[in-house]
Amino acid sequence: MMKFNYKKILIVAAAMVAISASVGADNLLQNPGFEEWDQNGNPIGWEVENGVTIQQEATTVHRGQYSISLSPTSNSNRGVYQDIEVTPGYYYTYSVWVYGSGTGSDGIGMGITWYSTYSDGTCSGYISSPDYPQNSQANQWEFLYILNEQAPSGAHCARVRIRGYKNNGFAGYADDASFSGGASPVEEDGILPHSDRDLILKIETYGKNIKVHLSQGINCGSISLFDITGRRLYRSQIDGHVLVSLPRPNKSGVFFVRVDTDKYSDTRKLLLLGPIE
Repeated sequence: MMKFNYKKILIVAAAMVAISASVGADNLLQNPGFEEWDQNGNPIGWEVENGVTIQQEATTVHRGQYSISLSPTSNSNRGVYQDIEVTPGYYYTYSVWVYGSGTGSDGIGMGITWYSTYSDGTCSGYISSPDYPQNSQANQWEFLYILNEQAPSGAHCARVRIRGYKNNGFAGYADDASFSGGASPVEEDGILPHSDRDLILKIETYGKNIKVHLSQGINCGSISLFDITGRRLYRSQIDGHVLVSLPRPNKSGVFFVRVDTDKYSDTRKLLLLGPIE
């Protein structure tokens, strides 16, 4: 009997809902589904690294007519990428569907590398690179994602990568990539929020309300709810209570709860799944 990892299925489903609803913005990638190819056999909009053979694939596809096949020709990880201009401090979400011939170091993965400079469509000035997610199941489509990764201070360019990890052989296919971004929540004066004191202990949802548990009674302060783009949806004054109720948005996505006092502020990320029942 086939056993299903329901916990993993729910986690992936939640991530897919968050990714589709959190940014709700345009996909910043050109030709994200690998449907367009030039006369030299390269996917339009994507740069091909040295040390990899890529091909247009018409049989094993996630959606549409084509996907991309990746076969490193050396012992180094190689693949395709796009360079995207970004804003320091903003949050970005990257996802891609992959179909690995093996798993982990014999499969396929994706990642973001941050750079300080974006000029003429190219990144330069390496800053950092988070860990690259890799496929964990072979010979089936798998959804990989990096959810709401904040561009580091000084980062103006993101190199969005898809890479094969198998040495000197076929690593797998990739399809339907997405890279989208939304600003950190900002106040009207343009000051990015920060957390310099743990004012928020816990956030819970009950029906049509969001319950925010505070660490202490705040006699002079405010509480706000933002969406992922930085648009403030709600704001009210705090009058000394340690439990504050906010109206719950009737949609899925990533939101931010922020508490401000005359001395401190605290911001927490909140993931809401599904409409209000």
